[in-house]
Amino acid sequence: MSILDVLRGDADAGDLDAALELGRLLCLLPFDPVEGPQHSRPEERWLRTVVGARPEDRLAANLLAGCLTRQINYVRDSRPGDRDALTSRRLEAERLYARVLEAHPDDPTARAGLARLDNLFTNDLPTAPAGEHGYYLAECEFVSGSGGTIISFVHADAAELRWALDLWLQLVGDEMGDGEDGGLGTDSFTLTTIAGGRAVDTLDLDAHMDGLRIDWGTLSIPPVPAPPLPPGHPGRFEELDHDHGYSETGA
Repeated sequence: MSILDVLRGDADAGDLDAALELGRLLCLLPFDPVEGPQHSRPEERWLRTVVGARPEDRLAANLLAGCLTRQINYVRDSRPGDRDALTSRRLEAERLYARVLEAHPDDPTARAGLARLDNLFTNDLPTAPAGEHGYYLAECEFVSGSGGTIISFVHADAAELRWALDLWLQLVGDEMGDGEDGGLGTDSFTLTTIAGGRAVDTLDLDAHMDGLRIDWGTLSIPPVPAPPLPPGHPGRFEELDHDHGYSETGA
């Protein structure tokens, strides 16, 4: 039985801590393995459960606001004319961040989240300092004609990131289609270690693929050389914000 199965069982039984942990981990995946790809943003259900029962829970509020921000970024990319979807998500995310800041005025995740929302709707480059947080950015790029897709994972825990990448490859590798060599057929697949908005190490994951599996035994992932990026906190790299968790955008 997987960790997701254990947490799901406890969350279904009413354990709010399990629901929060399940939602946190599902932020790293495109969909829940049980529900399938037709149900994207699997974390939202569980985070809403926690926020509804514990409105003072700032981790749940920040994670849910981050989930809504990822949705905004996706809608802007795929359905830019859907103003209702964009506005409703923005207002809810702002309310969640405001609630956190009312109780914790110096909360860095809520402050960074509000700045990220502003940048999304003004199309401005981030102006706030990158901060000193460290994290990992895994990016998988597929190019087709004049367009393409970039799938990214932003997280500060190396073990959990490996878990998410392995499970993602299991879940969607076949759906994306194998390349001639039996792999993903990506144009690039990298893992970058970031601190203070700067890359300190970049690994070519394509060079360590065995079919649809990453051979982690041939890789050495350096530790994050800075205070780890909090869950839900957007990261900054090369003057761009990167939403925590799993994201999919146009190339």
